[in-house]
Amino acid sequence: MSTRSLFYISVVLIGSLAGCQATPPAANPPVAAQPPTPVYAPAQTPVAPIAMDRPVITDQHPSPETLARQAREYADQLEQKVARRATSSATPAGRPMLASAANPGNPDAPVPSDVRFIDPAGASRQQTIPAPAAPIAAAQPPAPLPTADPRLADPRPAAAAQLAPAPAPTITQTPPRTEVAFNKDSPAVNVPLIVGQPRPLPASDDLAQRFKQQVKDYPQDVAGHLDWQLMQFIQGQSVPQLQSLAPLPAEDREMLSAVLDGLTNFRNGLRADNNMLFSGKIRPLLEAADRLRTMAELQIPVVALCTDVKGFGVYEPIEPARFEAGKEHRVIVYCEVQNFASMLDEQKRWETKLTQEVVLYTEQGGEEVWRDKAPARPIVDYSRNRRHDFFIVKMIRLPANLTIDRYLLKVTVVDQQMNRVAENTVPVQIMAQ
Repeated sequence: MSTRSLFYISVVLIGSLAGCQATPPAANPPVAAQPPTPVYAPAQTPVAPIAMDRPVITDQHPSPETLARQAREYADQLEQKVARRATSSATPAGRPMLASAANPGNPDAPVPSDVRFIDPAGASRQQTIPAPAAPIAAAQPPAPLPTADPRLADPRPAAAAQLAPAPAPTITQTPPRTEVAFNKDSPAVNVPLIVGQPRPLPASDDLAQRFKQQVKDYPQDVAGHLDWQLMQFIQGQSVPQLQSLAPLPAEDREMLSAVLDGLTNFRNGLRADNNMLFSGKIRPLLEAADRLRTMAELQIPVVALCTDVKGFGVYEPIEPARFEAGKEHRVIVYCEVQNFASMLDEQKRWETKLTQEVVLYTEQGGEEVWRDKAPARPIVDYSRNRRHDFFIVKMIRLPANLTIDRYLLKVTVVDQQMNRVAENTVPVQIMAQ
């Protein structure tokens, strides 16, 4: 049974009960339609609710037929208004429509809503936290919207002050930490960051293949070998790979081995204890530097004739080195030595073996005029800790038979362990009395 039929039956029953009363009811005054009160349509309500007029009953004692007729008229009116509302709210694109206030002559003409709905299929997947809506100050009420049909206005004046509920906040989840290894001709490869573990590059990395081909094409290229070994180091391989370094000369091979050993020990120390003291962190690098220093050429950076020597860098030089002719002069030859070799002996001491020779030559012709006749005994030094500073002190006697001239005193030092030689000279002048 439809709603309309139920409504007719209820009206007929009410009329029948009213006509069967023994005492006639008091005269009911006619109910006139109340003029609509202007209200404020809320901006967030797309369509105002329908306000229907009640049926006007003019007959004090209506018959059942009259009540049935009025009920049918009221039902027809209600059905027309519902159909009109459905027509005005439907749009071809599925967007809600509002009653047109700018066209009073056609109240059923819909206008597009200002609300823009987001297509769920095209919405971005990235979630963001929306900013809270700014509070709306309750100031003067907005002017009422003109409507063609007063009955379509919202009968609830308080609806204009209602605010739309704030959207529910969303939480953006941070993606896990990743490291990106870039290839020259291929897209980035995401490698998870694992603290304390090596982060190898892909085995098919084009850059590694180029380095490998460079070593194969130019086996004597020291820089190419270094690039290849560093690539293996980054991939977590054990370096140095001596078989790959075999084509290089022994000197270059030892140099690369020292560098790679220092880097390997440095990384292993950081992985073992990242909170160690700074001196402990850099110890592998300093040891690698000492190892490289012993491979460098033996040098004598400082040579001086002195009157007194107390230690490394603490001496009293004779400047300028001028001496009177016809007299014997006793002077101290002070020289500093760099890049000397030290080897551990059976007692775990660092042993250094050097020899020194002093010869005087003329400045112009380079003729030898004097040589120290003292036996060249090796200078042997033992230390529990490896020395970084080394100096040699030797007392010499310049003879009295030197003529007035300019000379060069040449000092030669030989490293017995590495069989290396270093030379340096200091100018000497013999002057008249």
